Amino acid sequence: MRILFFNFFIMNKKYLAIIVLAFLGIINAAYLSHQAYLALNPDMLTFLNGSFCDINETFSCTNFLAQPESRVFGIPFPWIAAVVYPVIFLLALIGNAKKSALITKTIMILAFCGLAFNGYVIYNEATIGVFCPLCMMCTGYILTIGILAAIILKNKELK
Repeated sequence: MRILFFNFFIMNKKYLAIIVLAFLGIINAAYLSHQAYLALNPDMLTFLNGSFCDINETFSCTNFLAQPESRVFGIPFPWIAAVVYPVIFLLALIGNAKKSALITKTIMILAFCGLAFNGYVIYNEATIGVFCPLCMMCTGYILTIGILAAIILKNKELK
């Protein structure tokens, strides 16, 4: 137990980057989840005066989240990201402490599944011609997390 506690504070730089990116993803997903909630509730639309990421009609979080294409089986996609990023965050903390290949593979699989999901979201954005800048950031986060996990596995930095 003492070794696990000690390893928890010795950070591998790649795990630290994954932890930071997952934390940024949590913030991003939380903000987009709030915006999606406002877009789904017509009585809340008076509060939906736009978002800081509404650049114009084409690049707009608000315009995209108000569309049915921003949902998967009726669930706004940011709500899914709001579940995935905390899981990746916790796995990265544990993976760094234990230096476990299994945990790192799990992070990589989650990240690349998330990337496939983001590809679907981007396809939907292209279909309607409205792009969410924060969604694009989310794609960058998840891609980088997946690449970092793959590099950790490739370099055999684990037990």
